[in-house]
Amino acid sequence: MNKLETLRLSSYMVDAVYFIGANVNQLSYRKQAASPGVEELPNLHMELLHHSKLENVFLPDRDQLIVYTEEDLMRRFRTDSELLSSADIAGLQRFMKEIQGRVVMTNGNANGVFIVIVLEDGFFGRAIPEQDVAGSFFSVANGERILWSTAPGPFPAYVPELSEGETITEGTTYRHAVKELSPFRLSVIHTVREYGPYRFDTELLLKMAGISLLTLLFHC
Repeated sequence: MNKLETLRLSSYMVDAVYFIGANVNQLSYRKQAASPGVEELPNLHMELLHHSKLENVFLPDRDQLIVYTEEDLMRRFRTDSELLSSADIAGLQRFMKEIQGRVVMTNGNANGVFIVIVLEDGFFGRAIPEQDVAGSFFSVANGERILWSTAPGPFPAYVPELSEGETITEGTTYRHAVKELSPFRLSVIHTVREYGPYRFDTELLLKMAGISLLTLLFHC
């Protein structure tokens, strides 16, 4: 407990960290970067995640950045277990609400403590080089899911391929350049409208974005 209270988190990169114990005999806490001290979470531990089936959402994505939507969480969430009290269900629902739509990383319950790191909302923006070319934008993806994008409107939904080449959205052609970020399952995508002027070096921008993002990831 004392060690958690003295833990210093960079609000530049991290919003909060959850330390979730194995069962009712092991305490769970949330440490927020912008607040002193820690908050005890009596109705959140791994046994409850197991009884509610939520552990099946998190464990496959250990050590990777991911965004869980409300649909992702609710599709697995079950409340019919006799081992879940109304207070337990409320605690789990609060946890889901706090992390949904946020970029998170988990440790896969290593060493008996399940750690969930919630990144600050502007995390990716700090790694992407500024550029003001009309019709040009960056996206960051995990697999086929867009985690973050500077694209206007609903564009991220139209990049399922995440590969070099072109896509056509509502009559407009977009060209995509992609850089994979190893060892993370992440891709940085630079997209330009076909008719937009090429007043920049796409390869150089992708390298800059990739190096900056990896630097942030290894220090968060």
